[in-house]
Amino acid sequence: MLVFKKVVAAIFMILSIIAVVVLIVALFGSWLVRGRLETITIDLLLAGENVIAVTREGLDQVDEILAASHGTVEEVDIRVKEIGTDVQESDPLFAQILDSIGIDLKSGLENASDRFSQIEANIIAINDAVDAIMEIPLLNVESRFPSVTKLQQVEDQMAQLRQDVTALAEEVKNNREEIIDGKIEAVTGITTGLKDGLHTTRTDLQDADERLSESSKSMAELRERIPGLYTMITILLNLLFLLAILAFISLFLHAWQYFKCPADGLSGLMPGECEQVPAAA
Repeated sequence: MLVFKKVVAAIFMILSIIAVVVLIVALFGSWLVRGRLETITIDLLLAGENVIAVTREGLDQVDEILAASHGTVEEVDIRVKEIGTDVQESDPLFAQILDSIGIDLKSGLENASDRFSQIEANIIAINDAVDAIMEIPLLNVESRFPSVTKLQQVEDQMAQLRQDVTALAEEVKNNREEIIDGKIEAVTGITTGLKDGLHTTRTDLQDADERLSESSKSMAELRERIPGLYTMITILLNLLFLLAILAFISLFLHAWQYFKCPADGLSGLMPGECEQVPAAA
């Protein structure tokens, strides 16, 4: 029975030593992990901020194209209303209108649509990256990125604008005589729809830009807080590790005492001399 007690005590001592070694390694390793995790997180946030900056520049460029398109529609509106009754005199003006529609409007909106497709992909990628960062405990990024639904809505609006431009070109090209006669309601109806659509799309782009700006500020603020936050977490973990080390050292000392005095039972766990076992008569 005494041998069994010594074996049990020896097992507890071995386990205590292993636990203390593991905890000491974890104690020092936590600072290495902290540094690595801090670097990774800050790099992710910086990358997100850089992509947001590029994306916002792209949104500004798309907005400039749409603003220019709005001006072109205004010019088409004015020129249609200026068309006179003389067919020969009106031919150069019709040519200018069709050039404005085919070159300025059509190519501009196609360029804006292509740019926005890349912007949409960037925003979705940033959103996924922020979701990954949010999985890290105690981190909080105020994500106000435009929703996929909103992005798709803007994309649909641009597709509709391109269709309206095509319809406008067809209306001007195929109904020249009606326009010369002053029947311009069909044309002005399309141009009015274009101007409204451009205004709505630009408003949505501005909202997306504001959301990206707020998200970028939130990421920058979190990046500034990361070192202090990770240091605090590491110190708290170190305190837990130290308490655990002390607990296992205590377990080792009690197991050692029990190993020396297995005959004393539970009283053998207390430090001191072993009780004398009376000799058999």
